[in-house]
Formats: sequence, structure tokens, C-alpha cells
Amino acid sequence: PHNSNVVYAGSQHVHNTTTGGESWTVISPDLSYNDKSTQGNSGGPLTLDQTSVEYYGVVFALVESPVKAGYLWAGTDDGRVWLSRNGGVAWSNVTPRDMEKYSRVSSIDASSFGACIAYVAANRFQLDDDRPYLWKTANCGANWERIDEGIAESEFTRVLREDPERRGLLVAGTERGVWFSPNDGLGWQRLRLAMPIVPVHDLTFKQGDLIIGTGRSAIGTLVE
Repeated sequence: PHNSNVVYAGSQHVHNTTTGGESWTVISPDLSYNDKSTQGNSGGPLTLDQTSVEYYGVVFALVESPVKAGYLWAGTDDGRVWLSRNGGVAWSNVTPRDMEKYSRVSSIDASSFGACIAYVAANRFQLDDDRPYLWKTANCGANWERIDEGIAESEFTRVLREDPERRGLLVAGTERGVWFSPNDGLGWQRLRLAMPIVPVHDLTFKQGDLIIGTGRSAIGTLVE
């Protein structure tokens, strides 16, 4: 958001490029747990899976603060959250204390109202846990608050976003739809309208609309 020539990407490390992808620089250590027991081949017994999506140990969510350049938030698919305040020179492990290992940090939303404010969505459905997991920090990860109370216990969460123009207006995408909170996660209501029951993988605000990315299509919903 601060330099259109900079692109970030994640493996088990964070990388960046300023050359349109012609060259990349590693700007973090391995941010995962690097648990070798989760990195072997899956599938069988006749054939092995070839997609590698069953492997753990990658940076699954990565975002730069829109407020302050160089504030980078990273979350892994095995349950870690990290923050760099200097563009990747140094990283701090700011994982919520109650985030269990092997939780997939599926989204991190860096607030437009403060460099130290961020929102995290995680899920554990691959471990037969369908509960929602949402957190908020207002002090750069020193403390986290669970903010998922009120969302159905059977709807695991994939994404959490804050309206960049209305502080504290949150939307969460679950396995069965969209929920919204007008009070920074203190309470939640289902946002259904005419939308079918579908998994919601991503959400973004754009010029007064909420753009919803689902397993079937993209749906634009007016936010008033």
C-alpha cells in the first residue's frame, strides 16, 4: 500500500521483490513450527497426493499495514502469528496465547485506524473442529482478545475484515456465509439477504460495496 513496486510473498519465509519478480529477497527466518511430521507425503496407499496442500509449515496470511510502511503481519497455517515493524529486518512472535498449534491463520487484516491494530481469523476444520476463531489486538500483538462469541459454533471462520471507512464495523466469512459486527466484535449478526448458504473465502470493501468471494462466485453487497 505504500510502494507499488514492492510485492510480498510467503513460503515458510517471507520474501519481497522490487523488480517485478525478476529477483526475490528472503526477509524473515522460517516463521512456521517446522514440524517435520507434518511435511511428508500424504495420500496412498496406491498413489500419493501431488498438490502439497496437505502440508503444514507455510506463511498462509501476509499483509502490510496501510497506516505505517514496514509494519508486516504474517500468519502460518500451523498456528503462528508474527509482526515486523521494520520491513522484515526483525520479527516478533505475537501468536495469541490461546491459539492452538496447527490452527490455520487464514487471514490477517491490518486496520486503517492504527498500525498496532489487527484482526485475525483462523480455523481448525481439518482437525474436526468447526468452531469459529477470531482475534483482535490493539497493541501490536502484546495482547489479543477473542471476538467470535455470537457466531454459530458450527461455522468455522476463513476471513475477518474491518471496514476501512467505519472503525469497528467488522465482517467475517464462514463456511456458511457472512456475519457482521457493528461494535468491533462485541456482538455478531448474520448477513444473509438473498445470498445462498455458501463457503466464504474472502471479503473486501470497495467504494461502498462489500465484495464477497465464495465457492461459487463473487457477490457484491451494498454496505450502508
